[in-house]
Amino acid sequence: MHSRIPPILVFPFAAMLFLYGSAEARPRLGVVIVVDQLCGAHLTRYAPLFTGGLARLQEGGVLFAEAHHDHAMTLTATGHAALSTGCYPNRHGIVGNYWHERASDRRVYCCDDSTVQIIGDPENKGRSPRYLMTGALGDWLKQTWPDAKVFSVSQKDRSAIMLGGLKPDGVYWFDDAKGRFVTSTYYCETLPDWVAGYDCFPMREKAIREGWRKGWPEDSYLLANEDNFPAENDGVHTTFPHLYDSAAAVARTPSEWLVETPFSDELLFDFTRVLITSEGLGRDSIPDLLCVSMSAIDYIGHSYGPYSQEVLDALLRVDAYLLDFLASLDTLVGVGQYTVVLSSDHGVMPLPEEILREGEYAERILRADAKQHIEAAGRQVADALGIAQPLIIGQTNGLMLNTKAGEERGIRPPDLRQAVAEALRKIDYVEEVMTYEDLTLPRAAARGYRAMYRQSFHPDRAPDLVIRYKENVLVIDSPHGTTHGTPYRYDTHVPLIFWGSGVSPLAGPVKDRVRTIDVAPTMAVLLGLAPPAGVDGVVLRDVVGDAAR
Repeated sequence: MHSRIPPILVFPFAAMLFLYGSAEARPRLGVVIVVDQLCGAHLTRYAPLFTGGLARLQEGGVLFAEAHHDHAMTLTATGHAALSTGCYPNRHGIVGNYWHERASDRRVYCCDDSTVQIIGDPENKGRSPRYLMTGALGDWLKQTWPDAKVFSVSQKDRSAIMLGGLKPDGVYWFDDAKGRFVTSTYYCETLPDWVAGYDCFPMREKAIREGWRKGWPEDSYLLANEDNFPAENDGVHTTFPHLYDSAAAVARTPSEWLVETPFSDELLFDFTRVLITSEGLGRDSIPDLLCVSMSAIDYIGHSYGPYSQEVLDALLRVDAYLLDFLASLDTLVGVGQYTVVLSSDHGVMPLPEEILREGEYAERILRADAKQHIEAAGRQVADALGIAQPLIIGQTNGLMLNTKAGEERGIRPPDLRQAVAEALRKIDYVEEVMTYEDLTLPRAAARGYRAMYRQSFHPDRAPDLVIRYKENVLVIDSPHGTTHGTPYRYDTHVPLIFWGSGVSPLAGPVKDRVRTIDVAPTMAVLLGLAPPAGVDGVVLRDVVGDAAR
């Protein structure tokens, strides 16, 4: 059975909207849950251990076993925007957490906005979705029902903002410097009373007082790596318990320590319950939208790796938190009155040391060393062309070149890019180097990973060169921990589950490959909406069922 249908087909959409568009059929609340850095392999590797919310969603919903991000730059802001807009980064514009803006010739952060302020903290940089170039699911909802309510929350500003879209009713994130949930004047002029009155201190102090200790019997952790794995964290503080007063944590504030533990997810869900009650989500026949992005797994996974005992412990807590949250939705919104989709913004590479001991090739390259190798290649080209100035002038989401210096020597920018690319290809851990022309010109070849890179960059936000390192090569600042950002399976493969009102459970997982850009159009249909023309994603037939046949 083919699991996807294009949203431009009129008859299937008429049937679907007839089914889901009536007030009696559509849910009162749509809930988008993103677990930052949740890998697709987590659900299978640890399946016997999940007995809470993850189990409830899988058993009662539609699980896609092969859901992938279909863009190459698998980064937090990019993945959240793909989930919320149904578009590739070359259309939604969020090509990374940071990028080099060609028009202004400067490095920008995806949520920076100097025209707004953080409420109560005017000295801090403002945040908004100003760089998001397309509307998101919440915007589609409010275009159809202006009275629909749309809210988004996370520990990270970029996660909450990209899920919330252009015109939500509220977006809140946790400011670990201030120890409270905040927003910016883009969304409102003053904090609602319930936000201003929400006190993070008791839950934070409880976590610090008790510390992060294993929450399950020792044999529950046998499917993970050994606790004392030297490539984790700082190489010293690698084992439970993790306490705030340890040498590894003493330099951080209590709130900074909190966000790197699973207890920050617990705090997020507590805040979200107050939001649902205070804002009256899911109270009437007009569907509302709630987006929740949980960041703790990402912080923990970067430090300890995806198959560490720390990540497993945090996943088991996520399983428990989700079960409690679904029970709260049953009470606050009503059983059968809401629909949930759960996914992730990206996966992550296993620790290369773990891959090596399995007998496979892997390599950890310190970013400082890679930078030296890259700059050496640039100097070779500059010397050969008689250019006295450095050619590589920036490394953000790729390489920016001093094309003006080349033009002064009569060398066109495309030719300069090709010359530097040829030099970079000689670095032994480099698999491919793509030029600006490869990434943006219609005539450029788009096959294999190249297609994923072309989908990752908008012409105004594309670098001069992008390097694809070999698979299982980790270029990172630290001799410990790991990261993500490649087109390889360990970074693109994520869970995807639809569950709740309008979703008929399947006997087993769907094995067809689907994309994360399919989430927003599918959720739109479940909410009674027709996705806008031109989105890159499609509606998943396995979710919407007979109405599409």
